[in-house]
Amino acid sequence: MIEPETVQIVCDRCSASLPTGASSCPTCGAKRGVASSGVALSDVIDNRWVVLGILFLVMAGFGLPILWKSRAFTRRSKSVLTVIVLVYTVLVVWLIMLGVQHIYATISQLWA
Repeated sequence: MIEPETVQIVCDRCSASLPTGASSCPTCGAKRGVASSGVALSDVIDNRWVVLGILFLVMAGFGLPILWKSRAFTRRSKSVLTVIVLVYTVLVVWLIMLGVQHIYATISQLWA
């Protein structure tokens, strides 16, 4: 089971600790990536629930780079989630293929 952990966000330039929601580093002044809504992109990527939602509800295996960029997960939990997401993705693709085969067989019988 994945255990909750405290996320320490640091500056990409100087590695100083950043306060939650900061748009720039108080030490060196480096700006963080900010989305058009004014929400820092790193705050979104570092939200565990957002990353899990992207992985399982939206993008499946295509969301793995977002998981690995997130600082909200340990390396071990990223590895475990990667395996789970890959198995999940293969299962979804397999189920879609079964559905397409069933539809094709049904249509073939109707035209025969």
